Amino acid sequence: MSDVGNEKNNLTENLNSISEDLNDFDEKFSFNNFSNLDKINTDSNFDYQKYNQNYLNFSQLSKDKENENSNIFSKENHEENSNKNNKLSFLFTSAKAGMQGLDRDKINKIIQESTKDSVITKHKNEEFEKVKNTVDSYKKKLNSFHKSQSLVEHNKKIVNQKMKEIESLRITNKIWMHLDMDMFYAAIEIRDNPKLKEECGVFGVSNSEDSAALTALGLHALQHRGQEGCGIVTFDGKKYHSEKRFGLVGDNFNKEKVLNSLPGNYAIGHNRYSTTGENTLRNIQPFFADTNAGGIGVAHNGNLTNSITLRNKLVEDGAIFHTTSDTETIVQLIAKSKRNKTIDKIIDAIFQIQGGYALVMLTQNTLIGVRDPHGIRPLVIGKIKNSFVFASETCALDIIGAKYIRDVENGEVVYVEENELKSIKPFPPRKVRPCVFEYIYFARPDSLLNGKSAYEYRKKFGIELAKENKIEADIVVPVPDSGNSAALGFAQHLGINFELGLIRNHYVGRTFIEPSQKIRSLGVKLKLNANQSTIKDKRIILIDDSLVRGTTSHKIVKMLYDAGAKEVHVKIACPEIKYPDFYGVDTPTKKELLAANKTNDEICEFIGAKSLDFLSIEGLYKAMGFEKRDEIYPQLTDHYFTGEYPVKPIDILGDDKITQLSLLSTASNN
Repeated sequence: MSDVGNEKNNLTENLNSISEDLNDFDEKFSFNNFSNLDKINTDSNFDYQKYNQNYLNFSQLSKDKENENSNIFSKENHEENSNKNNKLSFLFTSAKAGMQGLDRDKINKIIQESTKDSVITKHKNEEFEKVKNTVDSYKKKLNSFHKSQSLVEHNKKIVNQKMKEIESLRITNKIWMHLDMDMFYAAIEIRDNPKLKEECGVFGVSNSEDSAALTALGLHALQHRGQEGCGIVTFDGKKYHSEKRFGLVGDNFNKEKVLNSLPGNYAIGHNRYSTTGENTLRNIQPFFADTNAGGIGVAHNGNLTNSITLRNKLVEDGAIFHTTSDTETIVQLIAKSKRNKTIDKIIDAIFQIQGGYALVMLTQNTLIGVRDPHGIRPLVIGKIKNSFVFASETCALDIIGAKYIRDVENGEVVYVEENELKSIKPFPPRKVRPCVFEYIYFARPDSLLNGKSAYEYRKKFGIELAKENKIEADIVVPVPDSGNSAALGFAQHLGINFELGLIRNHYVGRTFIEPSQKIRSLGVKLKLNANQSTIKDKRIILIDDSLVRGTTSHKIVKMLYDAGAKEVHVKIACPEIKYPDFYGVDTPTKKELLAANKTNDEICEFIGAKSLDFLSIEGLYKAMGFEKRDEIYPQLTDHYFTGEYPVKPIDILGDDKITQLSLLSTASNN
């Protein structure tokens, strides 16, 4: 056989090989078997369009959609996603309600970051890599056909066309998503650093056959205090049982199977917001430990100001820590105590810790509650039938039908033993100083605080704010839901109409829990919308409970003006927040607090309002029923406004928090 004949046969074999590869590739991507390059030879006229029509239709549809929504990606971003770096990208259209006017580039980047380790992302990236390898293989095979130019040129056009269209998969083979923006934003809120996090919620019940179910209901009522994770520990007389889950109570403890895995007449539960430690399963409470006096479960609301100091000392003494939560420090101190009785071990531990805390603990048939010496963090006692209940707020008692008995006093240790409530007060007597933000924001409006509902206090904040800021306006508009009560009091006092000028999407998390700056504008659009018919051409008094960074206020003010408001006057129902918290509320550092770095006029200009006023400290105390603030020993823990901390923050260096409690950084469920 001549060299020319051999060359032709080799070429035909190579082309057939390419054809088989393409067929396999097309079948994998379900493009209707459009290759059929085995039909290609020097004598045939291959009708490529006939076999490729379905793919071309898909490709054209993608291109039309991208042209129709040219604002989805910038030119640079589009090119970035179409090059050979094989990054998975997402296409967004304006067809999804709530997507109009949003920054899709930012959304795309957030999703890429959040899903980079997901199964679907890994799968798609693997497919893209295979595309690249396939194309590279075809190029190499084409280069091997250089000896027969006339034959190669005829088929090269066809193969090049094929490679071009396979290459285009890097652009057109994107994920078309129906993105639930409510769920997306709620997830972002939990993931990113919030503006102010709320404290955790704790619950415990004794001597009840339905202890696990009652605890789940109680935690559900306290859901506003923590949404990162939840857990329950029970004791059945012989063994302890534990369930810990990421996410909401209603999503995790809503099935009989789960509750049946938690037998026993004693139970404690916990809702988590991480003020110390990472958001990992190992940090979700309640914690459990075996001691020489038996097992103990611990649920903690608050923050220790000397946790790291104690932790370092415990490590030096040989202690091994498994979490990055300051709660484990308490557990370690209890376990280390040389006392015989568990209650004595607990007293040993609380004499060493400092900060604001409320503890609910479970030992063998004993339910224990502890409140810090200043009473910074709340804890209440209730009773249902023959069962005692400890909870962060009275709303948790209401949901299970329990009767409110009293608050746990500051510095008090209470415990239920043999169905009897007992009390120990190991600390010297001291006046109670509850956290002022329980009254301003944290507690649910229907929870009782010092004999009155949080709603009543907030309404009085609005009345005092109105007394200090008489102004002519047409309507009073609250920022939902945080400003509702104060706005109602403000409007009633001045005789101005109260109107819902902002409508909130209640399927998104609370406004006070903000995402990072990069998606803050997205959050406002998703959560609030201006009621144009109500606010158009109106002079508006906008009421909110607090102002931290001011970014959300800026967006809301702009939203009102864009909807036709004539004037927007912002009134805040608490004093300026100038100092961070170290007792269980994860506030920003001082440099991030707007009022700590700007004058009132500068803040007003920043948020774009016509005027801006805060409730005075004097007005705050009057609304709470005090004649004035006690300068020697304040009635409240009000360091947010005054910088006066009742407990020295030992673990704080300057203005920065020491937050890394462990060398292990992980997001795994260990």
